Amino acid sequence: MIETEVCCRCVSCRSLRSFCADPEATTLRLPVPKEVRQHLREIIDMHGLDMIYETERIGMPHTLGAPAPALWRAFAGPGAHPASVFHLFRFPVIWEIMKTVINVTKRGVLTLPVRLRKQLGLTADNLVIAESTPDGVLLRPAVALPIEIYTDERVREFNESEAELAAELDSEKRPG
Repeated sequence: MIETEVCCRCVSCRSLRSFCADPEATTLRLPVPKEVRQHLREIIDMHGLDMIYETERIGMPHTLGAPAPALWRAFAGPGAHPASVFHLFRFPVIWEIMKTVINVTKRGVLTLPVRLRKQLGLTADNLVIAESTPDGVLLRPAVALPIEIYTDERVREFNESEAELAAELDSEKRPG
């Protein structure tokens, strides 16, 4: 709950006041035009509300989002300033857990919705790790690094090169 005396009576400010007054609220999400988002930012800043906020630039109109102070303070610890944890709350990854039903084709192919792919930063040909958990399936972004499988000839080249280097280092160590 955030103590506030927001004096504006517009619909969006009423939503802001309701969010501030609700001790159970976890996230404020208002899909509103740019001018209204700017108005809300000015109200939040003018009244010194204990909030961090960001615009989700997915869909139209864009959405102004803010986690409840209890949520971001749980990450930052007591006495922290909102700016010190802002990077932890890049909208919407921490604030909103997206749930959606996904069809599995005969071939076992899953298609992730665009919004979820954007939220996770996935693009074409990215890899994900599918992991079975007690709660279901967990998908996580993965990184693949290329490896080289050496032929016997290439291994011999490495060994010869190492032998030459060892001989050179030995000759440098011997007092001459």
